Amino acid sequence: MIKKALLKKIPFFKRIKDIHLENFLKYCSLKRYKKREIIFREQTLGKNIYFVIKGKIRIFKKTRAGAIKVLSYLSEGEPFGEMFLFLKGKRTASAQALLDSEVLIVNGNAFQRFISKNVDILCHIIFTLAQRLRKADEEIKSLAYSSVLMRFVFFILDMSERFGKREGRYTVIDFPPITHKEIAQNIGTSREVVSRSINTLEKLGYVKYESGKIKILKKDKLRRFLL
Repeated sequence: MIKKALLKKIPFFKRIKDIHLENFLKYCSLKRYKKREIIFREQTLGKNIYFVIKGKIRIFKKTRAGAIKVLSYLSEGEPFGEMFLFLKGKRTASAQALLDSEVLIVNGNAFQRFISKNVDILCHIIFTLAQRLRKADEEIKSLAYSSVLMRFVFFILDMSERFGKREGRYTVIDFPPITHKEIAQNIGTSREVVSRSINTLEKLGYVKYESGKIKILKKDKLRRFLL
């Protein structure tokens, strides 16, 4: 049985009165997903909206050639699968548990009725969509960089802002595990080219790559690299 205390941990529901949440709980369920398990696939019909309770979720698309393009990573409290609330039809991307994860699943029709009576939640959804639109604009901007190396630098700086951790004077990115494959799926290239890009930045003394982590040694130099 899901308790309203769980919903209160999600930013979307913090300001909603308990009496409304009590009625809403019957449309919610919890599900655990194993690492790398698919939650929903692109081109399937959307029926639910999802919220990350624990773990990390990866949103991605497949190209016609079968290559994967990562669109975003989501953490605790963030929603996904919400586009169908406004655009009926098939899912435009796939969702996958990047780590062992727990997800709140909400019936789409019930959620639409709920937000029609709770303007705060509707505003929060619009804000979330606006943030993701800005992220998409940044992705388009990154495509303007002619070299893979510059796209890689853009990726490092973006990930450092979202998931970077301070270790002394440096910033370390260890989510997701920064494998060559994961980087390649983000910037649209091959693992071999990623290896060359890492080697170039290491020789310049800008970053250090080891054990699936990127340590940024000279962030100011990386920023100038894109000017």
